[in-house]
Amino acid sequence: MTRHSRRFRPVRTTAALGLALAAALLLGGCGGDNAPSNDKASSEKPSTPSSSAPATGAADAGKPSSAEFQVIKVTKYGLSFEVPKGWTSLGADGVLTADNPTVKELAEKLGRSPADVAELMSSSIETMSITNAPPTSGFRENVNSTGVAFPDVSDEQIASQLRAIGAKVDSVEHVDSPIGDITRASYALATQGTTFRGVALGIDTGDDFVTVTISSYDEKSAAARADQVQKSLKKLS
Repeated sequence: MTRHSRRFRPVRTTAALGLALAAALLLGGCGGDNAPSNDKASSEKPSTPSSSAPATGAADAGKPSSAEFQVIKVTKYGLSFEVPKGWTSLGADGVLTADNPTVKELAEKLGRSPADVAELMSSSIETMSITNAPPTSGFRENVNSTGVAFPDVSDEQIASQLRAIGAKVDSVEHVDSPIGDITRASYALATQGTTFRGVALGIDTGDDFVTVTISSYDEKSAAARADQVQKSLKKLS
């Protein structure tokens, strides 16, 4: 994996990016012991394509890189990536609610009401996927994506927004991917008594900024899953 020197680019706005990153980190925190079970998540909002249009985040009908994976489409932003076959795609309904303890904690950090935070973040979430394996160290590995309608996000802005919502940022760097240069930020976040490790892949599409977050129980597993997701990134035709 090739890493490049850090480049700084102008930022058009800060609020939207902050909410998108907050949503991504909140979803990562939802992988704890109190996360919805796969059966419950599937019954609440199954990710199956309809006859009129594919559901955002549904498994692509195309062939993944191997039988071990499934393709997840971020349809709105023209991207896809892979997660392990058998993982469950979750809906935000029932997870990002004003009475969710993690939503309340994050709302306090952001100085907003829990209802506002839940509503604003739900609108930026594109896909949510979580392992079907039992929790490891009280945490279930998960991969989620969010998007905001502006590009040109700087490394400095990504780091500052991560810190604003309580994350300890280890690094922000530029790396190669099948869709070109992307930003990769590694961090740790403590929420509801659990500390998890995460990697955020920031993708500038030219018109929008998409963040794919990988959250796991330790640094090594988060980095390994992020490597796998990064290598599987594709543009939808």
